Amino acid sequence: MIVIRVQRLQLAHFQMIDAWEVSKCITPAVTKFMPWEPPSWSEYVTRCERRVESPGPTNFCFVVRRLDNEECLGMASFEDAESDSPELGLWLKESAQEQGLGAKL
Repeated sequence: MIVIRVQRLQLAHFQMIDAWEVSKCITPAVTKFMPWEPPSWSEYVTRCERRVESPGPTNFCFVVRRLDNEECLGMASFEDAESDSPELGLWLKESAQEQGLGAKL
């Protein structure tokens, strides 16, 4: 498993055990500017299972947590890592926004 630690945060490779905590962070305010709406629990589990079962060799998905207390803050991803235009994604739950956390990843 890939784990990245920085000053205040830990990014750990997403596992199904993380799904419930991560899903509780997904709200309409978080997804307002994203190309997807907050999924139902069953839709979310299906997406997560698909991601875990066949992640793709150049796609990486991480759970973002506080380093001090392991609170789940959101998700970060790096997709199409070997392409000419890889994609970096990050979303944080509402209470974790505007604290400079995303700017420091």
